[in-house]
Amino acid sequence: MQQDLLGTSRDLLTSLDRSAATLNMVAHTLENEFAERFGHTGANPQEIAKRLRKLQRELPGLKQECQALLSCKQELIDSARRLLDANNSQLQHLCSRAGFTPPDDQGVHDAYSRAVREWEGQVLAKRAGVMEDAPVQYSVQKLNIALARARLE
Repeated sequence: MQQDLLGTSRDLLTSLDRSAATLNMVAHTLENEFAERFGHTGANPQEIAKRLRKLQRELPGLKQECQALLSCKQELIDSARRLLDANNSQLQHLCSRAGFTPPDDQGVHDAYSRAVREWEGQVLAKRAGVMEDAPVQYSVQKLNIALARARLE
């Protein structure tokens, strides 16, 4: 019984090896035929199909990297906004306590705030255009991600 099982398993492995060799031979033959037939046109369908499969495999990883990059960008914007607001208010407070006239950098602070509001407005507008029927509130981070996705598409 065990001897039959061993013989059968060897036969199966041999058959699988022969099948793999046959498939490799057919693949090589197809590659040569496609190269001969489409080599001069520059549009080899087999190469295009290989490239598409490769892109399909890489796409999920690229999406994850893009999500991580957008998340870091949003954290950086939020951190910079908090830090600049805190520094500006601290400077105003220190100048008033020391009896100095605070520097006239309010224009710079306002310009930065306006730029951030414009970015958020673009994000909101883009999200509203994508999901007009959904009256759901979204976080700034999710809206930034949606805007970046829309620009990538």
